[in-house]
Amino acid sequence: MSALFIARRYVFGVRLHRMGSTVSLLSVVGLALGCSVLIAVLSVMNGFDRELREKILTMVPHIKLLPPGELEEWAQDSAFLSEDADIISATPYAELTGLVRYRGEAAPLLLWAVDPMQEFQSGQLKNQLGDEVFQQLDQQQGLILGSELASSLGVAIGESVTLITPDGSAAQFAGFEVLDIFSTGTELDRRMAITSLSTLRAKALYDGANKGISLYTTRVFDAYTHAYQILEQLPRGYRASTWTSSHGNLFEAIQMSRYLVALIVFLLLGIAAFNVIASLMITSADRQSDIAILKTLGAESKFLVQLFSLQGFLIGVIGAFFGALLGIALSLSLTDIVGVLEVLLDRQFLQSNIYPLNYLPAQLIWSQVFLVSLVAILLSTAGSLYPALRVLSVQPAETLRYE
Repeated sequence: MSALFIARRYVFGVRLHRMGSTVSLLSVVGLALGCSVLIAVLSVMNGFDRELREKILTMVPHIKLLPPGELEEWAQDSAFLSEDADIISATPYAELTGLVRYRGEAAPLLLWAVDPMQEFQSGQLKNQLGDEVFQQLDQQQGLILGSELASSLGVAIGESVTLITPDGSAAQFAGFEVLDIFSTGTELDRRMAITSLSTLRAKALYDGANKGISLYTTRVFDAYTHAYQILEQLPRGYRASTWTSSHGNLFEAIQMSRYLVALIVFLLLGIAAFNVIASLMITSADRQSDIAILKTLGAESKFLVQLFSLQGFLIGVIGAFFGALLGIALSLSLTDIVGVLEVLLDRQFLQSNIYPLNYLPAQLIWSQVFLVSLVAILLSTAGSLYPALRVLSVQPAETLRYE
């Protein structure tokens, strides 16, 4: 009779009323829940990381180059960039900060002005906003307003808002028609508006704006080094800033949260492994007569160690399998589940004035599912070694005397 056959009977429990089988079942459940929670939590952190890359960092330039003079000088200074394979796009911009006012309501605003045709042809904003936005900005004077900002002001498409910007010791007022409303699902929706450089000139705001070139690069997380390398090839007087100055803390917070949450849930898996130890300790006490009989029949110490190690391994495999299935199901449906709960409870759990996104993202990475399952199996198997060694001390004569 093989060790695997006996271990399988012990794990699945032929006598469910005995304590050992019940605790084994609880160990499997605990391990499965630990795996599923860890996979779901890691998927949420992956989702935040993906949305930062694909949404926020699509709207925010990776590198801003600030020329010492007018933007017209940029063309001859930057000819070398066409040979840089890491540069995705380089387009001019101007930005203004101020207040936007509508019917007595006011809110802070970052006005981002672009060349619509350049953005339409080679820019990255169209990946998030679509082509129609830049066609509108090219044909009409006005601005595109963030959805949450428009909602807080109560303004609709076709209506006009007033932009108030500082002008020395005074304030400058300019009226803008709301051409459209964009929504990215990020915190940019509550503080950003987009217009064209020509509109900014027509409203006499161009001279007071911060002007430069926005660069998008494949070296997103090496933007600082890339910016420094570009500055070395530009004439003196150019300055640069990267996305890390405005959103770097957000990325670091997401990464730190991922590591901390993963550590906490891995500790939960460790607790589940201790449950396996408790399960097998109870099993060894519950099955002492069986062990004594096996020893009497000539079972060697190696066989008994294999028997209990296989029990831990089987508990780990079963728990990891069902935990992975539940974790995958949770990860794939978590965004929809939270959305349904928000509708049923009439409450938004994530708000962009507190969190970087107003929804819960999730991205399942299969290598993480495999890693979590493997760790669960290894912890469960390792946790079975101590009970396996304890059974070697069973004395058959003493144990069977009272049977």
